[in-house]
Amino acid sequence: MHDHFWRSLNHALVLTMAATLVAIAWFSVRLPDANLLIVNAAMLCANVAYDVRDDSRRMLLIFFTLGAAGILQFTFAVLWKFPFFQAVAGTMVSYLILRLLPNRGAGCAAVIAGHLALRSTGGFYVGIQTLFDLVFSFAASVIACQLGRIVHLSGNAAEAFPGGFEKRFAFKIAAILFIGVLIFQMSDHPGAIWIPLTAGFLYNQLFRGGDALAIGTQRVASTIIAMAAAFLYVGCLSFYNYRFIYLLPLWGGLGFFLYYYTGNYYLYSILYLLSFTLYADFKTTTSAELNFPQLAAGRIVFTAFGIALICFFEWAFPE
Repeated sequence: MHDHFWRSLNHALVLTMAATLVAIAWFSVRLPDANLLIVNAAMLCANVAYDVRDDSRRMLLIFFTLGAAGILQFTFAVLWKFPFFQAVAGTMVSYLILRLLPNRGAGCAAVIAGHLALRSTGGFYVGIQTLFDLVFSFAASVIACQLGRIVHLSGNAAEAFPGGFEKRFAFKIAAILFIGVLIFQMSDHPGAIWIPLTAGFLYNQLFRGGDALAIGTQRVASTIIAMAAAFLYVGCLSFYNYRFIYLLPLWGGLGFFLYYYTGNYYLYSILYLLSFTLYADFKTTTSAELNFPQLAAGRIVFTAFGIALICFFEWAFPE
């Protein structure tokens, strides 16, 4: 129990550290467009690589994960003026990532990070620049994991490359991503990005075991609570003292700790989505454009739709 507590705490701190290091780098050099993508890519990679003992294999796993995410975001960026071909090419690349990357968690992480590029301005130059910006994600993930091992060496040991998704499983996820990207393109609503993102996050849980409907129901409920908490956080606490914004990484870190320590996906989702919502939506939206009720409704509706889509595919095409 003692080791489990320290492992959970250290794991959460490593993820928070990776995200914070990239955020500091972004604030220092003001990288355009790649802010949200590189921060989440660093955090996701640190999560995947945390339990890998061998230093070289851990660095190789992070490199492959970020490389796959970079190729996917570059595909979306280059084809941004051709929506249908963007969706088709992105789906094909996603399928290849899920099949060829010999780690399921890394595959989901790369797909999630790559699809965040849909919220950025497209173009060849942007895609190339984001590829270089992912160097910050690589450095932050490696540094955070290495420092975490110095503080506490977990008793757990994970294989860096245990194998990727089977053809049928990868095709099912790719089909959901394709539908999600098409809806995102046609809806012209920024919240629609949560259809493919929900698929990536949910399958990151499902491949370890679990019921899609049960996990999906928790996700929808936690999204509703997180949006309400975000509104109260900004409207009340930050109104009286703007420095409460600096606590955002800690809320996300607390969510990770509770998940690793208790296994409660519900509490994790609430705290992570609270932190992510404020960082992703409020910090990338000008005050003139911010409409919280519309933002909350869109997030909840598209998350629920993404989960319904996953549940349908799981029912129609069981493993």
